[in-house]
Amino acid sequence: MEAGAPLKLSITSVVLIASNDDYELYDVEIDKGLEMHEVLKMKIVHAVVGRSYTDEAFFYQCSISWKHDNIIKGEYFRLNEFGRGCFYYENFERLDSARDLSCRQLKLILLNYCAALDFIHSSGYYITQFHERDLVIRRRNENVEGCFVSISLQPKSSVPSLAARQIRENFHIMARTFAACIRGHSDASNLNLLVDFIKDFQTSDTLWAFPSLMSSSHRISHYARVGNAFKRLDHDFQTKIENEFMEKIHKPGQTFEWLENAKSFQCFYAALGYDNAHVGDTTSIRYQDGLKQFLRFCRNLPAHITRQESPLLDFEDQVDQALTGLCPEFLDVMHYILYKKYVFIVKKQPQYD
Repeated sequence: MEAGAPLKLSITSVVLIASNDDYELYDVEIDKGLEMHEVLKMKIVHAVVGRSYTDEAFFYQCSISWKHDNIIKGEYFRLNEFGRGCFYYENFERLDSARDLSCRQLKLILLNYCAALDFIHSSGYYITQFHERDLVIRRRNENVEGCFVSISLQPKSSVPSLAARQIRENFHIMARTFAACIRGHSDASNLNLLVDFIKDFQTSDTLWAFPSLMSSSHRISHYARVGNAFKRLDHDFQTKIENEFMEKIHKPGQTFEWLENAKSFQCFYAALGYDNAHVGDTTSIRYQDGLKQFLRFCRNLPAHITRQESPLLDFEDQVDQALTGLCPEFLDVMHYILYKKYVFIVKKQPQYD
């Protein structure tokens, strides 16, 4: 890589934020004029020969040509007065240092990393190793995005079976690295199912429709889709799924108890079989405890939602919150188990018109 032209913008401050034997990383503030300032990251690689420099230079060039939303983009390169390579990147923050992120934001960030991996693989490359420092976030106004930076890239194998193995390993190790980055975060345990899905199945398939990231209306419809898919399975297969579900929610050998809690939600009265003229009358309940009965209840929910009289969006929110109250992890657990059993409720990848 050739040195660039002299930097035209005025550097007003340089702050060292990390260093090791291979490089130093700085926050660099640039005066853009008209009282406008921009902060970039400057990475100085100590040697201009060797693996560290070669990997950094290749990533830098790829980041510019790819212009992918989830890959930090290189901005400028030069050799300093000591002959060391200085790589300037758009600003970013390490994921393992960000403690203000919500559970939903962390889930979306993890999906951003999956999107970046899919793009890298489709471009003919794979990542040779993952470090916690490679998983970063970029803040843009109110948005927070997960991005890769300074990753080591190599061409995928020309042998299909080996290339497929490289892809699977990338997803598995990325998920493990992500889990290490958020260790100690207050919401870390709430991401276990999503992390396990990527780590165990080593793919981004169906994650675009991961239930806990859906809107209320889509999530309610998803309950019905799960119920319909379950109904089509034979009895023995249903029993296996029910047993695995109870193990996954740490209640092996028990019955899925949901009915008593459901009675406390007014939005369920019609679906449960209550006489709406006599609120609280339990004589006409048409369900029992158990996963199979709950899924039958889920299949019937959409019809009752469309017939209710209150504003639809408000009612959907009430139903969604009530369903979540019955079992917060229900849909995510079923998503995991059904995928494991090769029961696909949604397309593996999103379909665009």
